[in-house]
Amino acid sequence: DYSKTGVEFITSLYNSEDSATNGLLKDPTVDENIRYSGANPKNYVEFGNDNELWRIIGIFNVTDSNGNKSKKLKIVRNSSLGSFSWDATGNNDYGINNWTDADLMKELNGDYLNYNLTANKTNWYNSSWDSNTQKPVLRQTGTFNYLHTIKEKYQAMISESVWNIGGNNYNPSTEPVGLPTIEQYNAERGNITYKNSRPTTWTGKIGLIYASDYGYASTDAECRENLRAGQVYNAATNTYDYTNVKCKNNNWLHKGFWYWTLSPCSGNPSGVFGVGGEGFVGTNGVCYFSEVFAVTYLTSDIRFIKGDGTSSSPYKLG
Repeated sequence: DYSKTGVEFITSLYNSEDSATNGLLKDPTVDENIRYSGANPKNYVEFGNDNELWRIIGIFNVTDSNGNKSKKLKIVRNSSLGSFSWDATGNNDYGINNWTDADLMKELNGDYLNYNLTANKTNWYNSSWDSNTQKPVLRQTGTFNYLHTIKEKYQAMISESVWNIGGNNYNPSTEPVGLPTIEQYNAERGNITYKNSRPTTWTGKIGLIYASDYGYASTDAECRENLRAGQVYNAATNTYDYTNVKCKNNNWLHKGFWYWTLSPCSGNPSGVFGVGGEGFVGTNGVCYFSEVFAVTYLTSDIRFIKGDGTSSSPYKLG
């Protein structure tokens, strides 16, 4: 029924007898968000550019920049925009895990939203690590492909929203223990930050997935209980065996390489959670470069006007 809004459309799919077939579930959080999960659910949508594929993460209660709260669709770009630093400046070039001032935040909400760009901008941060000096090397040579900018008609569909950016003091390098997905979800919406020195909300248009989004995209029960399930820690060698990592199982957000999340690890000033290539959620220093998958919330009045959510026939918006 294309007369419904996108939120109403997905909600009706969840309430139908085919909800499991569609890959929809309601998470166990206090917000009871409706999400897509599984290896390849029918959650494709055309966005950003004509014929460009994004995917629907789910339906969430979101406050917009005017203070109005409503249910909105959250979507993520299906392909990476490239490999860039989360933040590379400040803290002696180690970067700072404060999204409100992060280099990647400025780039995603700057160049990426400038649909008038006509040439590549080679000024995105992609710092690296010097193994000889044991220090980060500040670089601003990452090339952003201007052809990927979000075009004007799609930008009109973006909701400038309030994003929760609370942290988690979990440090797997010194605590090889579990990280429950619901604990991570609550922390992202909490008030823990590094030495209480970071904001816990940010208002903007383009962000990243949360670490908890990755866990709830998998149908694996062990992953739901622990974002690091299946890793075997060897105390003698201080190494992990990732052979049987669980969160990659039936998880459409598993990419097979490292990419950033929005979720800070607040036990140190420059740590952020990322999704590892082996399929687990780990931490990384923000100055390093990892793949970037843009995320946004759509306005509440957006409707689906065509498509069935498959990659060959994605939902078209209007």
